[in-house]
Amino acid sequence: MKKVFLLISLFIVSLFSKDGSILAKELGLKADEKVKRQWNRIFSKEKYLKRYGIYELSQIEKDKLKSYLLKNAADAISSEVAGD
Repeated sequence: MKKVFLLISLFIVSLFSKDGSILAKELGLKADEKVKRQWNRIFSKEKYLKRYGIYELSQIEKDKLKSYLLKNAADAISSEVAGD
């Protein structure tokens, strides 16, 4: 029963969390300013998460933001610009 409640809670939270491109725009982050390796480094250290304002996001929002940034990094094959 607890597992079902947890899954439902996570699903609801993910529905109401913002998209990665929206989060990037709000934080003033541009995916194509860094390569994938740099974005991974930022998400691996607490001091960088705090510097870029990512620290306060929920884990789901962090995951969405990281996914967006990696998908659209400077060395990604295809990319999109946040807010366009």
